[in-house]
Amino acid sequence: MMKTWIALGLGLLITVSACTPPSPQTQDDFKAVSGLLQTVPIHSGNNEFYLNEFFLVPEQIDSVTLSGCELTYDSLSYRLQLQIPDDFPILAECHVWINKAAFTLLLKRPSPPNEQAPTIRSANYSGSEISIQLSDPTMHLIILWENFSLDHTLQELEGNLIKVRIPFVAAGFERSTLRVFGYNEHGISNDIMIPLVKGKVMKYAEQLDRMDKKAIMVYFMMIDRFYNGDFTNDQPVIDSEVDQRANYYGGDIAGILQKVRDGYFDSLGVNTIWLSPVTQNTLHAFHEYPEPHRKFTGYHGYWPISLNQPDFRFGTKENLKQLSNEVHAKKMNILLDFVSNHVHEEAPIILANPEWKTNLDLPDGSKNIRLWDEQRLTTWFDSFLPSLDYSNPEVVQTMTDSVMYWLSEYKLDGFRHDATKHIPDTFWRSLTKRIHHYEKDSIKTIYQIGETYGDYELTGSYVGSNLLDAQFDFNLYWQARNCFVLDEEPMSTLAESIAKSLHYYGSHHTMGNITGNHDMPRFASYAGGALKFEDDAKEIAWKDTIGVGDSI
Repeated sequence: MMKTWIALGLGLLITVSACTPPSPQTQDDFKAVSGLLQTVPIHSGNNEFYLNEFFLVPEQIDSVTLSGCELTYDSLSYRLQLQIPDDFPILAECHVWINKAAFTLLLKRPSPPNEQAPTIRSANYSGSEISIQLSDPTMHLIILWENFSLDHTLQELEGNLIKVRIPFVAAGFERSTLRVFGYNEHGISNDIMIPLVKGKVMKYAEQLDRMDKKAIMVYFMMIDRFYNGDFTNDQPVIDSEVDQRANYYGGDIAGILQKVRDGYFDSLGVNTIWLSPVTQNTLHAFHEYPEPHRKFTGYHGYWPISLNQPDFRFGTKENLKQLSNEVHAKKMNILLDFVSNHVHEEAPIILANPEWKTNLDLPDGSKNIRLWDEQRLTTWFDSFLPSLDYSNPEVVQTMTDSVMYWLSEYKLDGFRHDATKHIPDTFWRSLTKRIHHYEKDSIKTIYQIGETYGDYELTGSYVGSNLLDAQFDFNLYWQARNCFVLDEEPMSTLAESIAKSLHYYGSHHTMGNITGNHDMPRFASYAGGALKFEDDAKEIAWKDTIGVGDSI
């Protein structure tokens, strides 16, 4: 696609398409992808992508075009190879042609945060016209409606404002989106996302619904510890070595359903509930590997022995289906915590297929247990929790089959994926491809959020159009916790952390901004002074009950 320089107004220089690729001809053409295509990270040198991970009808791809680099596309394997030169733009449009329309894949080179990077913001709108204000009138802009480059004839430049006319075809869509991206020699700007309703700018938050991923407000509950609604299924493990605090309390799906009916979640203002794993866990207790080798049960749900059966201590299939139905009747979502990294050693699939697990014994004779960084993709969480070997295609197929079963059988709205960084992205790409096809067939939006403790690059490497929608932003959480607890911590550090998250994940990401989770001490205990950051909270909890301290 050729580019040209247009000079208008007061010295404004901006690149626009001299030959903007055409948009789809019919609404069916839009179904080639699921949702909005996100920016794809690239680097200098050889880059390789498989377009069947982004497009639902890869067999209909006619060609791929991209200016400024060598490109090879194999229509049999759907493999796209790009040879990116060192002087390639920091943000570029790759066009994938399907049925004479060009879908835009935005390619993004890595760049560190830069305070001099340009900024853009929506200034105002009137009718079908939106004004965008630019901090740098010479910056490069890329404007997309849905997944298509906007025809440059719909853009008018005036000083440091660009006026964008909403394309007429948008009126035929209940919901669509306009996005604006920019960059200059200092880096990439923030991006703008403007939701449209039948071709008009959305005015009111009430027009959002539970299916909008950016409007999800989540409440998490560990099923066993939430509320006991059915005492007939209570079955703690009988073992004198197990402390009461590490045994089953009796919480169940019936208890959650009761709170749904009581309006408990309505009163909290949430529109999504996230359940801890519901799959059948072992009936026994086990000593954990680290000293002092305390003995635990699987009350938390993370020791699965089944891939498709609910734990009878939580309820039946019918209970879970009823919960899903009534949650949806309340116009709320239901997410399920899914364990893909491992199964319990008693799981029939690992007993029948011992070669499906990674090696417990390392070449130096040490045990591959809790080596979170050194053996990130193979380490075991404990000696009785074999990690699954995802280099085996049968493992990938079996585990994606399990996810899809839970999704379709119980009409779920998505998943919280446990231990995301410990699982190769081969699995996540395969799973997400299947979920995209499910979304297309069921006309339903599915939200996938992962759990990764790591830096921005590692966390973000699992997020994208062909991966997960989001991960929890633990780096932002740590800084927020410090700022709200410690008087000496300046709020400017929180502002810096927010800016960093926006830079790495995008201005309109769907990352999970959290106030805590089940792996961490409660924020209220730190804020009230019952805990100090230097305390070993786990050990304190074994000896005493941790309260809040100063409730004010």
